[in-house]
Amino acid sequence: MLNIFTFLLDVLFPPRDGELLVRRITDVTLASLYIPSRHLNIEYISHFQSPTIRALITENKYYANMRATTLLAALLAMHIKRKERSVCIAIPLHPKRERERGYNQVTVVLERSGCVIGRNLITRSTFASSQTKLQKRERLENIKGAFTVNETRLREYKNTHFILVDDVVTTGATMTAARAALAAHLDHTCTLTCLALAH
Repeated sequence: MLNIFTFLLDVLFPPRDGELLVRRITDVTLASLYIPSRHLNIEYISHFQSPTIRALITENKYYANMRATTLLAALLAMHIKRKERSVCIAIPLHPKRERERGYNQVTVVLERSGCVIGRNLITRSTFASSQTKLQKRERLENIKGAFTVNETRLREYKNTHFILVDDVVTTGATMTAARAALAAHLDHTCTLTCLALAH
Protein backbone atom coordinates (compact mmCIF):
# COMPACT_ATOMS: atom_id res chain seq x y z
CA MET A 1 0.00 0.00 0.00
CA LEU A 2 1.31 3.42 -0.90
CA ASN A 3 1.99 5.71 2.01
CA ILE A 4 0.73 9.29 1.96
CA PHE A 5 4.14 10.70 1.01
CA THR A 6 4.40 8.43 -2.03
CA PHE A 7 0.81 9.24 -2.96
CA LEU A 8 1.50 12.97 -2.88
CA LEU A 9 4.68 12.55 -4.93
CA ASP A 10 2.76 10.55 -7.50
CA VAL A 11 0.17 13.33 -7.75
CA LEU A 12 2.85 15.97 -8.24
CA PHE A 13 5.15 13.83 -10.42
CA PRO A 14 3.17 11.09 -12.15
CA PRO A 15 5.28 7.90 -12.27
CA ARG A 16 6.29 6.25 -15.54
CA ASP A 17 4.49 3.06 -16.57
CA GLY A 18 7.73 1.12 -16.13
CA GLU A 19 8.22 2.58 -12.67
CA LEU A 20 4.73 1.45 -11.64
CA LEU A 21 5.39 -2.03 -12.99
CA VAL A 22 8.66 -2.29 -11.05
CA ARG A 23 6.87 -1.27 -7.84
CA ARG A 24 4.44 -4.18 -8.20
CA ILE A 25 7.07 -6.92 -8.55
CA THR A 26 6.93 -9.49 -5.74
CA ASP A 27 9.43 -12.20 -4.78
CA VAL A 28 7.24 -14.74 -6.56
CA THR A 29 7.14 -12.63 -9.72
CA LEU A 30 10.91 -12.19 -9.62
CA ALA A 31 11.56 -15.92 -9.22
CA SER A 32 9.32 -16.63 -12.22
CA LEU A 33 11.48 -14.33 -14.36
CA TYR A 34 14.56 -16.51 -13.85
CA ILE A 35 14.57 -18.51 -17.09
CA PRO A 36 18.22 -19.22 -17.95
CA SER A 37 19.02 -20.19 -21.51
CA ARG A 38 21.60 -19.55 -24.27
CA HIS A 39 21.70 -17.40 -27.38
CA LEU A 40 24.72 -16.99 -29.70
CA ASN A 41 26.89 -18.85 -27.14
CA ILE A 42 25.89 -16.29 -24.53
CA GLU A 43 24.03 -17.28 -21.39
CA TYR A 44 21.09 -15.14 -20.46
CA ILE A 45 18.88 -15.36 -17.41
CA SER A 46 15.59 -13.84 -18.53
CA HIS A 47 13.64 -12.72 -21.61
CA PHE A 48 13.59 -9.07 -22.70
CA GLN A 49 10.20 -9.72 -24.35
CA SER A 50 8.74 -9.86 -20.84
CA PRO A 51 7.23 -6.43 -20.02
CA THR A 52 8.47 -6.83 -16.44
CA ILE A 53 12.07 -7.50 -17.47
CA ARG A 54 11.94 -4.69 -20.01
CA ALA A 55 10.75 -2.34 -17.27
CA LEU A 56 13.52 -3.48 -14.90
CA ILE A 57 16.25 -3.03 -17.52
CA THR A 58 14.95 0.35 -18.71
CA GLU A 59 14.37 1.73 -15.23
CA ASN A 60 17.85 0.67 -14.12
CA LYS A 61 19.61 1.87 -17.26
CA TYR A 62 18.00 5.22 -17.92
CA TYR A 63 16.45 6.31 -14.62
CA ALA A 64 18.78 4.87 -11.93
CA ASN A 65 15.72 3.30 -10.31
CA MET A 66 17.16 1.72 -7.16
CA ARG A 67 14.36 -0.81 -6.78
CA ALA A 68 14.92 -1.98 -10.37
CA THR A 69 18.66 -2.25 -9.69
CA THR A 70 18.06 -4.27 -6.51
CA LEU A 71 15.64 -6.65 -8.23
CA LEU A 72 18.00 -7.22 -11.17
CA ALA A 73 20.80 -7.86 -8.68
CA ALA A 74 18.65 -10.48 -6.92
CA LEU A 75 17.93 -12.13 -10.26
CA LEU A 76 21.65 -12.15 -11.09
CA ALA A 77 22.51 -13.56 -7.66
CA MET A 78 20.22 -16.54 -8.34
CA HIS A 79 22.46 -17.39 -11.28
CA ILE A 80 25.91 -16.42 -9.97
CA LYS A 81 25.62 -18.55 -6.83
CA ARG A 82 25.73 -21.61 -9.12
CA LYS A 83 29.19 -20.61 -10.35
CA GLU A 84 32.22 -21.27 -8.16
CA ARG A 85 35.37 -19.11 -8.06
CA SER A 86 33.71 -16.54 -10.27
CA VAL A 87 34.70 -12.94 -10.93
CA CYS A 88 32.17 -10.75 -12.75
CA ILE A 89 33.25 -8.12 -15.26
CA ALA A 90 30.74 -5.52 -16.45
CA ILE A 91 30.78 -4.60 -20.13
CA PRO A 92 32.41 -1.17 -19.85
CA LEU A 93 30.99 2.08 -21.12
CA HIS A 94 33.29 4.61 -22.76
CA PRO A 95 34.31 7.15 -20.06
CA LYS A 96 32.47 9.91 -21.95
CA ARG A 97 29.21 7.95 -21.98
CA GLU A 98 29.62 6.96 -18.34
CA ARG A 99 30.12 10.61 -17.40
CA GLU A 100 26.99 11.56 -19.36
CA ARG A 101 24.88 8.87 -17.68
CA GLY A 102 26.60 9.15 -14.31
CA TYR A 103 27.07 5.40 -13.85
CA ASN A 104 27.48 2.07 -15.63
CA GLN A 105 24.10 0.36 -15.39
CA VAL A 106 25.66 -3.12 -15.28
CA THR A 107 28.21 -2.25 -12.60
CA VAL A 108 25.53 -0.99 -10.22
CA VAL A 109 23.67 -4.30 -10.58
CA LEU A 110 26.88 -6.26 -9.91
CA GLU A 111 27.60 -4.16 -6.83
CA ARG A 112 24.18 -4.94 -5.36
CA SER A 113 24.32 -8.65 -6.24
CA GLY A 114 27.14 -9.40 -3.79
CA CYS A 115 29.31 -11.02 -6.47
CA VAL A 116 33.07 -10.53 -6.77
CA ILE A 117 33.77 -7.80 -9.34
CA GLY A 118 36.86 -7.58 -11.54
CA ARG A 119 37.32 -3.85 -11.94
CA ASN A 120 39.28 -2.11 -14.69
CA LEU A 121 40.23 -5.37 -16.39
CA ILE A 122 38.74 -4.21 -19.68
CA THR A 123 37.98 -0.68 -20.85
CA ARG A 124 36.09 0.90 -23.73
CA SER A 125 38.87 2.59 -25.68
CA THR A 126 36.84 4.06 -28.55
CA PHE A 127 33.71 6.17 -28.36
CA ALA A 128 31.10 4.58 -30.59
CA SER A 129 27.57 5.68 -31.33
CA SER A 130 24.81 3.85 -29.45
CA GLN A 131 24.22 0.30 -30.66
CA THR A 132 20.49 0.46 -29.93
CA LYS A 133 19.20 1.47 -33.37
CA LEU A 134 21.89 -0.19 -35.52
CA GLN A 135 21.53 -3.33 -37.63
CA LYS A 136 23.81 -6.32 -36.97
CA ARG A 137 26.43 -5.45 -39.62
CA GLU A 138 26.52 -1.84 -38.43
CA ARG A 139 26.87 -2.98 -34.82
CA LEU A 140 29.83 -5.20 -35.68
CA GLU A 141 31.56 -2.33 -37.50
CA ASN A 142 30.65 0.16 -34.77
CA ILE A 143 32.22 -1.95 -32.01
CA LYS A 144 35.38 -3.06 -33.86
CA GLY A 145 38.52 -2.45 -31.77
CA ALA A 146 36.46 -0.84 -29.01
CA PHE A 147 37.94 -2.74 -26.04
CA THR A 148 41.37 -2.69 -24.40
CA VAL A 149 42.47 -5.24 -21.81
CA ASN A 150 44.60 -4.40 -18.77
CA GLU A 151 47.03 -7.33 -19.13
CA THR A 152 48.89 -6.52 -15.91
CA ARG A 153 45.72 -6.67 -13.80
CA LEU A 154 44.49 -9.77 -15.61
CA ARG A 155 47.71 -11.66 -14.82
CA GLU A 156 46.89 -11.36 -11.11
CA TYR A 157 44.11 -13.93 -11.57
CA LYS A 158 44.73 -17.69 -11.62
CA ASN A 159 42.21 -20.54 -11.59
CA THR A 160 39.41 -18.04 -12.05
CA HIS A 161 36.15 -18.26 -13.94
CA PHE A 162 35.33 -14.84 -15.39
CA ILE A 163 31.76 -13.89 -16.18
CA LEU A 164 31.46 -11.02 -18.64
CA VAL A 165 28.12 -9.37 -17.92
CA ASP A 166 25.87 -7.07 -19.97
CA ASP A 167 22.26 -6.09 -19.42
CA VAL A 168 20.80 -7.02 -22.82
CA VAL A 169 22.14 -9.00 -25.76
CA THR A 170 20.58 -8.38 -29.18
CA THR A 171 22.92 -9.28 -32.03
CA GLY A 172 25.74 -10.22 -29.66
CA ALA A 173 28.16 -7.79 -31.33
CA THR A 174 29.26 -6.01 -28.15
CA MET A 175 29.64 -9.18 -26.12
CA THR A 176 31.50 -10.95 -28.94
CA ALA A 177 34.00 -8.10 -29.28
CA ALA A 178 34.59 -7.87 -25.52
CA ARG A 179 34.93 -11.64 -25.18
CA ALA A 180 37.49 -11.77 -28.02
CA ALA A 181 39.55 -9.00 -26.41
CA LEU A 182 39.56 -10.73 -23.02
CA ALA A 183 40.05 -14.29 -24.24
CA ALA A 184 43.22 -13.33 -26.09
CA HIS A 185 44.90 -12.45 -22.78
CA LEU A 186 43.53 -15.06 -20.36
CA ASP A 187 45.87 -17.33 -18.44
CA HIS A 188 45.42 -20.99 -19.41
CA THR A 189 43.96 -21.70 -15.95
CA CYS A 190 41.15 -19.19 -16.46
CA THR A 191 37.81 -19.63 -18.17
CA LEU A 192 35.26 -17.14 -19.49
CA THR A 193 31.47 -17.08 -19.74
CA CYS A 194 29.35 -14.34 -21.28
CA LEU A 195 26.13 -13.55 -19.43
CA ALA A 196 23.31 -11.18 -20.32
CA LEU A 197 20.65 -10.26 -17.81
CA ALA A 198 18.12 -10.47 -20.63
CA HIS A 199 17.89 -11.40 -24.31
